[in-house]
Amino acid sequence: MPKLILVASPHLAFGELLRLSLEESGKFRVRLARSTSEALNQASKTVFALLILDADLSDAPFSEFAREIKQHQAQARLILIPPENNPQH
Repeated sequence: MPKLILVASPHLAFGELLRLSLEESGKFRVRLARSTSEALNQASKTVFALLILDADLSDAPFSEFAREIKQHQAQARLILIPPENNPQH
């Protein structure tokens, strides 16, 4: 059974690129969210193995969003993409 991954990013092209790359192997199924509220809604209904969160999400304070989604998904591994993909940010 493929592992479920949630990708939360306001950038549709970035999310689609991740989805296509990860699903190509058949080992993963990816759900996309374009806002924090959409991501939290999905996280409250589905168990994910991995969360990929883009800090460019700007519809809520990112640190609060990350803490809240981890409360729903304590078992999930977490990858954070820094703002503008800048690791110094």
